[in-house]
Amino acid sequence: MGGFSSIIPTITIDTDANQYSYDGSDILLSNDSEKIVSSTTEVKVKEIKITKLRPTSNVTLRIYFEHCVTDSSIMIFSRIKRNGVSVGVLYGTGLVYWTPVSQDLTGWNENDTIELWCYITDPTYRGKVRNFRVLGKFVPFYGVPYPIKGENTMV
Repeated sequence: MGGFSSIIPTITIDTDANQYSYDGSDILLSNDSEKIVSSTTEVKVKEIKITKLRPTSNVTLRIYFEHCVTDSSIMIFSRIKRNGVSVGVLYGTGLVYWTPVSQDLTGWNENDTIELWCYITDPTYRGKVRNFRVLGKFVPFYGVPYPIKGENTMV
């Protein structure tokens, strides 16, 4: 995701705007808390529900998260799902430091859930995920409802 900095100002989503561009690094929606992954079968660990989206259908979103393991002898695998259905690539890492993942995924609609599903290869150790985000850029235009709004349904 060339040029992404881990220190990005958070955008407060109460400003009017008329356009949303997924080609940006502002945080539009986030579920940043760290979660531990200890399952060897795929489980949902993070979720963001899209409550408002303009346009309302078939929108491309840039989904970002970070994952790692507590011991390099295992791997963590993570993927994005929409309403429980896989839409993203399965990413794996055996690194003990935070590994960023970013995907531009199309077909998002209002009321969809953006879900992060993960599993590890050995339950003796743990995987971790954090900073589950929708990134992009607002183009302000006052008087028009903002284009994206969401809520964390899993912390």
